[in-house]
Amino acid sequence: MRILTTNKCNYRCIYCHNEGQEIKTQSQMLSFENFEKIMYQVKKTSINEIRFSGGEPLMNNKTIDMIEWVDKNTNLEVGLATNGSLINDEIAKRLAKTRVLITLHLPGIGESDYKEVTQGEWKQFNEVILLLDKYKVEYSFNYVLSPESFKNLDNVLKFIEKTKKRVKLLPYIENQFLNLSEILMKDVTEKLDKISLKKDVDFESGIIWWKLKTNGEVKLLNTPCYSKNIKTCKNYGEIRLLPNLKLQKCIFNSEIIDIENIEKLDEILKNCWESFSGCYMEETK
Repeated sequence: MRILTTNKCNYRCIYCHNEGQEIKTQSQMLSFENFEKIMYQVKKTSINEIRFSGGEPLMNNKTIDMIEWVDKNTNLEVGLATNGSLINDEIAKRLAKTRVLITLHLPGIGESDYKEVTQGEWKQFNEVILLLDKYKVEYSFNYVLSPESFKNLDNVLKFIEKTKKRVKLLPYIENQFLNLSEILMKDVTEKLDKISLKKDVDFESGIIWWKLKTNGEVKLLNTPCYSKNIKTCKNYGEIRLLPNLKLQKCIFNSEIIDIENIEKLDEILKNCWESFSGCYMEETK
């Protein structure tokens, strides 16, 4: 389950889809009280991981409390997708005491390329990386295969080789999903095949891994949206909990499910997933 703790963000990325939320809607924050009620019901289900996202999730000052709650009260995998800009010394220390995996948005390397995409500061981003290293917080990176920032990929790969970290290459979720990323993925695959030491393919999930020469790692998410493979999507997709206590089966799904009674959330989630039987991408066309 992906829990969107807020729809607010302090960056203005040129390709932002805001996890399927309307960007211009009124600011929303998930309260810790509602989060806790929801998690007691989630524990009754077969959900095996929680990913905190947004917006920028750290703009909700209760997100770290939520991560700590999952770490203390469950055995679920827990992750945090963030631009990193709000991570300070205190937050890094708290994260270090949990099993959370941080995923940092990495659109480019250096002041110019980074600012062009995010309107944020590269120096600040680099300082956050040093903080996470200082407190031994586990982290990796995401890079979006967007036509606007594709020119930055070579430098991103060099950065991954240098830091020996992992980067996940994500599809560009544009309006009506015109498959621009699919075209770029051909170039990416050819490039990585040439510079990597090892390549593994998970045919069931469509994920490809490359091990780089310095032990850095690249993971390519070949989204089932391209083939409209509902089986793969259902096995590896995520239900989204929005900050206004509504559920969304798919980022392309216009149907939003109200959680009218949190006490029955386990039943709602079960019905939600069982009714996931077709490709919602068709709704955007």
